[in-house]
Amino acid sequence: MSFQDVQIAFAGHNRPEDLDDSAAARASLDHALRMLAAAGVTSGRLITGVADGADLLAVAAWNATGLGPTHAVYPFLRDPAATFPADHGRAETWLDGQGFEAGGRSAYLAQSRWLVESADILLAVWGGDAARGPGGTADAVRLAMERGIAILWIQPPDYEGLKLITPPDVDDFFSFNELLQQIELGVDYITAEATAERIAAALDRQGLGRHAEVDTPGLPARRTLLSALDDLAHATIWKTYALFHRAAGGARAEAEAAPDAPADLATQPGFVLLSAACAEADRLANRLAAVYRTQQLYLLTGAVMATVVGTSPAIWPDWHLTAVLVELGLALVALAVWSSAARARRHERWSNARRLAEQLRLERAAWALGVTAIDPQGADTLGPAACQARAWRRQAGLAVGHFDGGRVRRWGDWAIGELVISQANYHRDQGRRNHRIAHRMHGLENVVFVAFITILASFAAASLLGEALKLDLPEWVGGALTMTSAVVPAIGSAVLALEANLAFSERSRESAFLASRLDRIRNRLPAEPRLHDYQRAASAAIRLHNTEQDQWAENAARRPLIKGA
Repeated sequence: MSFQDVQIAFAGHNRPEDLDDSAAARASLDHALRMLAAAGVTSGRLITGVADGADLLAVAAWNATGLGPTHAVYPFLRDPAATFPADHGRAETWLDGQGFEAGGRSAYLAQSRWLVESADILLAVWGGDAARGPGGTADAVRLAMERGIAILWIQPPDYEGLKLITPPDVDDFFSFNELLQQIELGVDYITAEATAERIAAALDRQGLGRHAEVDTPGLPARRTLLSALDDLAHATIWKTYALFHRAAGGARAEAEAAPDAPADLATQPGFVLLSAACAEADRLANRLAAVYRTQQLYLLTGAVMATVVGTSPAIWPDWHLTAVLVELGLALVALAVWSSAARARRHERWSNARRLAEQLRLERAAWALGVTAIDPQGADTLGPAACQARAWRRQAGLAVGHFDGGRVRRWGDWAIGELVISQANYHRDQGRRNHRIAHRMHGLENVVFVAFITILASFAAASLLGEALKLDLPEWVGGALTMTSAVVPAIGSAVLALEANLAFSERSRESAFLASRLDRIRNRLPAEPRLHDYQRAASAAIRLHNTEQDQWAENAARRPLIKGA
């Protein structure tokens, strides 16, 4: 198994008394990087703060491997005192440490978070002691454990052996303080000797070994004629559900628009890459959704039509053969549509495509703020969508340049607009329209049921009156009753099936809940937000979206097309 574009965060001591022996530290770093290569790492990126001490040794050791570029993340907007060794493809990011400190936060802890949030594994030169101040190596180890990523651990001053700290599952409730206690007692619970096999397993746990292709999914390659026919179908017949949704649910509401991406964000190479991937995934998801929903609408409508045609000879006996042939044709078409969708597992493809598009949208906004869109406690942490979106995130690298007050405000406002404002407006509008559709569908059920009861009562009354007056009812009246007795339940069943499959009422309630929660996140932002305020709000919104997507994807995967017969 090989791993590409592995993001390796580095944290290490910078005090001479902690590092003790620079030559031994460098030899251990060389050994650790060789072990990563033996585990299958063929390319990657070293993310480091480039401080004096272990950071510079790690950069030199990494450059010697030729595995990929280095990305430096500085805690302050000024240039660091340490000299950054030249390497191949160096990139740099400056954080506003003074802004963090003005808000009562640690600039170095913010730097450690930025390093770890984008990482697949942490390489640490750490004595195994508790932090002596915020933002040190111990905090980087703690953050990596909270993120669920493994730590490749070099322990000074002895530098004997290489260890791997593998965070337990989130349900284990194992804390960083317990790790410190076990290190002090010499107990190994989540710590073991680092081997190539164990490192490979830790990387695979991050999804690097599966579903990690970065080829944006799209429609299969077709000849020009078929491609044109497909486009024509999406411009005509596959728009049926959209027209139904608009007619039954009403037009979209005019809502507050999310801000456009700032020019300096839109030109970042990583953002361009993520935007292109997101747009293509969204296009595919929309197409699959249109086909799936329209086919379901056609199948249920066809079932009602087949019932109408099949019972029509009760009124027109001469129409019997023709009705049978028409009903047979409708049944065969319905069977062909259903079997084609079942063989292609279109409902699962739609679910996966929509999940990927949403995950890429979250990753793109998270990328702008230096946080992750992967929830360690989420249900889809290692699913295809999360793994593919994360692969694109690795390709994008980290944002470069100075995160001064102006950039933080511009990028932060855009990210909150993308994750909170536009999504709250979307769910508010969808909730209103889906509620209206569900209400009208239930109204249709009531009207049909009342009409059915009225027809039955009228027939019963007419029959009794006919007997009293010695009059015979016309033959077509009985036929109409037979036809009504079949058609009315068919309409009711179609309405129930459409509600069960597309869940208008359920989606309406979920949308209202999400809109209120997103509004709460937006209202909690201070008037003059700093980077950590934007990060906190973005992370809260991402957790909410991930939970909603987990539920939606699970429900959608369980809802194949209903034949309607």
